[in-house]
Amino acid sequence: MLSIVKEWAQPAFYLVAVLATIGSAWTYYRNSRRERARWLFDLFQHFYEGDEHKQIRKLIEAGATQFAVKENDDELLHRLDN
Repeated sequence: MLSIVKEWAQPAFYLVAVLATIGSAWTYYRNSRRERARWLFDLFQHFYEGDEHKQIRKLIEAGATQFAVKENDDELLHRLDN
């Protein structure tokens, strides 16, 4: 009887370890996705809800993105960077 338990215990432990590893990886990727979504939402809120970036928003929404290519307005680019 004891030999049967020993024979099945090791594969059972390996199976539990593999399942735990898969579960941990799945939880990590799910949490990573959630954190990326939260970061993107915070970035969206900061850019669209604040008055700090109003001038940049107007230019981007109007399709006038030449300011980023020409780099004429250093203050505007600095605000966009922030």
